[in-house]
Amino acid sequence: MRIAYPTRAHPGASVSTPLAWDELSASNRPNHFTVDNLPTRLAHLKSDSWAGLGKADQVLPEKQKFRRGRLSR
Repeated sequence: MRIAYPTRAHPGASVSTPLAWDELSASNRPNHFTVDNLPTRLAHLKSDSWAGLGKADQVLPEKQKFRRGRLSR
């Protein structure tokens, strides 16, 4: 499977990329990863950031209808 890393169309060309919880910090801003530095990050990852993406164990809630401002099932 090929995964896209969308580039944002603004100066600096930041890139949207998944992060592991342990990669989060106050210094990581939304524009932290760019087309220039993302290849270096990807080369240093120990595992695929997208691994298991299609295996999320979730169940969507039953369809609910709204009537006159009230929720009914």
